[in-house]
Amino acid sequence: MVVDYGHFGDVVCLDTTYRSNDHGRPFSLFLGINHHKQLVIFGAALLYDETTESFKWLFEAFIKAMSGKMPKTILIDQETAISNAVASVLPETRHRICVWHVFQNALKHLSQVFNCFKSFAKDFSSCLYDQEEEEDFIQAWGSMLEKYNLTENEWLKDLFQEREQWALVYGRDTFSADIRSAQQTVSIDGIILRKYLKIELDLLDFFRHFESLVEDYRYEELKSNFEMSQSIPKLVLPVKMLKQVVDVYTPVIYEMFQKEYVESLDCVVHSCNEMGTTTEYKVTVVEKNHENTVTFNSLNGTILCSCKKFEFIGILCSHALKILDLRNIKVLRSQYILKRWTKNAKSGSIATGNACTAQTDPKFDLSRRYKELCGNFVKIAARAAETEETYTFAANYSEHILHGIEEILKRKIHEEPLGAASNGADALTSQSRH
Repeated sequence: MVVDYGHFGDVVCLDTTYRSNDHGRPFSLFLGINHHKQLVIFGAALLYDETTESFKWLFEAFIKAMSGKMPKTILIDQETAISNAVASVLPETRHRICVWHVFQNALKHLSQVFNCFKSFAKDFSSCLYDQEEEEDFIQAWGSMLEKYNLTENEWLKDLFQEREQWALVYGRDTFSADIRSAQQTVSIDGIILRKYLKIELDLLDFFRHFESLVEDYRYEELKSNFEMSQSIPKLVLPVKMLKQVVDVYTPVIYEMFQKEYVESLDCVVHSCNEMGTTTEYKVTVVEKNHENTVTFNSLNGTILCSCKKFEFIGILCSHALKILDLRNIKVLRSQYILKRWTKNAKSGSIATGNACTAQTDPKFDLSRRYKELCGNFVKIAARAAETEETYTFAANYSEHILHGIEEILKRKIHEEPLGAASNGADALTSQSRH
């Protein structure tokens, strides 16, 4: 979890939707999103209660475990206690109400509406996720209230008052790594968690099932890594920029970028205004009325768009790509390719809050080596299983490899001081159990 947070801890979502029962304790998860846009778990905690003090302890303990590294953005629930704790412990971190949590809370507060009107879930989701302009959002919200006779609903009134804290149209300058789309399509298996998070059950039994759930998510990442190594996404157009990024981005991020590139072909530039080294363009997409402002600086090659897709998600929008093409710029500058979205997102050392890197920690080195070897051996097993001959070849060599490893470890134990050898053996035993 420390390793995953080191690579993808720029955006964290605190999920507090898991509770056992009236006599139990709240369970919280720290979630993120990896370079395949899959949910990852950074940490978990059982709390005594849901007071500001408990959440302050939670954030302090989490940041301490992560060597002092603070997230850039944290997405939280609509709880005053959580907001107060974040403001106190993470003052430099941008915090917003998680729109996925808003939907989960709506299921509780508006359960009767959801049950009576099958179309309400779609209309409410459209307000939360589909509106990119403030005017469109307000209009869609008002139409929804009138359609379902909810203009006097107190919970929705209070929610609307807080709209700048959760509505996507007001938070596009805050990097979110598009975690909300991952939460829409994939959710942590709450059924399993709630099944074992009961006061009459053994706590260790719960954490065994929780660890199994974590491993399932890590296996999904391993599978995505393997599939990525075996194929390259198909280019819709044989252009230089797509050829550049198809070798850099993970497949799911490449597909997002390619969609923006194709849409840029339908963009129309209406006007431009030069001010020294800066040029301002007005851009619209065919059959869309909204006009976007794109600013390009020829001195340093920076480009900004009023839609703020790059600031929000981390890939350039169709409007910006249109202007780059207009200026005969055929490759992306490195500053517009975020490492967290690339195939090599997990390469290199991990910076922590201290002057050193996390790789100075022996436990980190052990975890890193274990993870890299797992990835390699999954690939070997997948290929070797295809024929009897390749299976026999791999099985024989795996025995030789295991024998050689045991010999090296025995030699190391005799060479090292007793305490160091014992610590290393304990660490390896612990890693093997996981």
